[in-house]
Amino acid sequence: MKQRMPVLVAALCVSGLLIVPVWPRFIAGAIVAPYEDTLRDIARGKELPRGFLAEADTALRVAGTWSDRGDIHLSLGSLRLVAAREALKAADQRRALDEAVAELSTGLARKPAAPYAWLQLAQAVRARRGTVPAIEEYLDLSTRLARWEHRLVMPRLEIALGAWPALGSSYREILPQQFQRAVDTAPVALARAVRRNYALRQARQMLASSPLHLDRFTIVYLSRD
Repeated sequence: MKQRMPVLVAALCVSGLLIVPVWPRFIAGAIVAPYEDTLRDIARGKELPRGFLAEADTALRVAGTWSDRGDIHLSLGSLRLVAAREALKAADQRRALDEAVAELSTGLARKPAAPYAWLQLAQAVRARRGTVPAIEEYLDLSTRLARWEHRLVMPRLEIALGAWPALGSSYREILPQQFQRAVDTAPVALARAVRRNYALRQARQMLASSPLHLDRFTIVYLSRD
């Protein structure tokens, strides 16, 4: 038994060395676990208990003191974007948007393969700073990472249609397929977005390469929805 003691002690020491580096991540994960579905619930229109959004925000900030993970920053940025939309005062909205841009930028620097976060960054920057050149870069990255994700297609096109004069030719080259995808998955939403932005000419140009999609779009656009 005495001969085994050094081996057992050494094994425990090695185990401790392996556990220590991941311990902060474990604690951070435990802190945010009760709030992991918050953003999904918001997207689905679920009514959250009063104060729950603030609790989730606080939990993420505390978790961030334990682990500087990209997904924590991205989730916090998403919550700040929601807070900006719900803000009643202009000053509160501006502050929430600034925080959303900062957190999303930090998160994407650590976890760049996040197409939804790039879209959210484009939304936050446009809401805070207007149509600036960086928006095209964010939309382009979101599109290239998730070209066919139907839940992202229309939000990206909403921004693109509103910022059309500022878009470069390189990004416009990949938009025809996005318009076709929107016709296939959300034709009514596309028609409404085109009407809101007075962008019928642009939509027709983007769909010209596919007569079938152009005809389907025209029917929906001219009908009452």
